[in-house]
Amino acid sequence: MRHLRNIFNLGIKELRSLLGDKAMLTLIVFSFTVSVYSSATVTPGSLNLAPIAIADMDQSQLSNRIVNSFYRPWFLPPEMITADEMDAGL
Repeated sequence: MRHLRNIFNLGIKELRSLLGDKAMLTLIVFSFTVSVYSSATVTPGSLNLAPIAIADMDQSQLSNRIVNSFYRPWFLPPEMITADEMDAGL
């Protein structure tokens, strides 16, 4: 129980020292409010015209359905590539 009391006292001590350090308090408030809010509102939450390439090895009906499932405005029409082009692109 003494260890928990020591941890609690250290936490109180750190909070008191934080209240005395205005620069650190400002940085903490900014980093956890303003920057999180601005990141969430400025960047879009979805893709917009993302380019994709597909290496369709078997030309099956399922792979054709997968290729046709990428719609605008989120994706550009998929570019069909071969296995050699896929290896070169990596």
